[in-house]
Amino acid sequence: MQIGFVVIRFDGPFRVGFSGLFDSLNYVPSDTIYSALDNLRFMGIEHGVAQVSSAYPMIFGEAKVFPIPMDLKLKLLEGSEDPRWSRTIKRMQYVPFDCVYSGIDGLELDGDTVAIRCGGRRWVPRAGFGHYVSIQRNVVSRALGNADTYRVVAFSPTVDYIIYFRQGDAVDINDAKRAFSIIGELGIGGERSVGLGHFRVVDVGIINYGVESGKHMLLLGTALPRRDDLSGCLNTMVRGWVCSPFHVVGPMSVLMDGSVIPSGVEFEDLKTSTCIKRFSPLWVPYEAHHTC
Repeated sequence: MQIGFVVIRFDGPFRVGFSGLFDSLNYVPSDTIYSALDNLRFMGIEHGVAQVSSAYPMIFGEAKVFPIPMDLKLKLLEGSEDPRWSRTIKRMQYVPFDCVYSGIDGLELDGDTVAIRCGGRRWVPRAGFGHYVSIQRNVVSRALGNADTYRVVAFSPTVDYIIYFRQGDAVDINDAKRAFSIIGELGIGGERSVGLGHFRVVDVGIINYGVESGKHMLLLGTALPRRDDLSGCLNTMVRGWVCSPFHVVGPMSVLMDGSVIPSGVEFEDLKTSTCIKRFSPLWVPYEAHHTC
């Protein structure tokens, strides 16, 4: 299976809020990227991207990263009796691409970080990949005409990010590079009018995912299954979306990156009078290393 990828480098902070003005995710979820791609279609720019993942920080240098599959995290937690290790494992978000195939052979402390052993190699992540910043904004009262200030939180990354995508039966690298380059110029996420969310495309390419089929699916984004009785190794989160000043979608529970669910599960999108939220992210076939 061939999957396209694009590596982006942010020019400054970006903001993807999830509960209010004073928080922001430190990555860009797939539903936000879908909205940017849909905006390009509305502008008449076709790109053919059928499925897309979230944008993940490349914390292992130039190595491509995946969200840590939840079954691997559960397996590591079962074998950990030290509460300090348990907290460390729970905080793990990403693993090198190679570890998705082979599983994680072990963990070891490396200064302030935790090194991962898998596939015959030792991977040491960066101790941090960015920091949160406060952005001042101004608002003008329509009733009184007076101005007031408020602040929002954004995340300022210090590493490149990688996005995976699939374009129907074939991957057109030139169309994908053009589409994401335009998104980078326009910005992604919230507060784009003050310069947040701008990035440059620094690399594009194709990777060969070595598994063609499996009993499970590894989710690479935000998903809303059609089934209510879904079982698996789930990573869930309660989120909401502001479609307009007078229309809020949610709060609702959705599946997040790294969830491992049975093959064949279908997803649905939310369509309202003011916006469309797409919850059918890119996924890859997967064989769970732990009973889900």
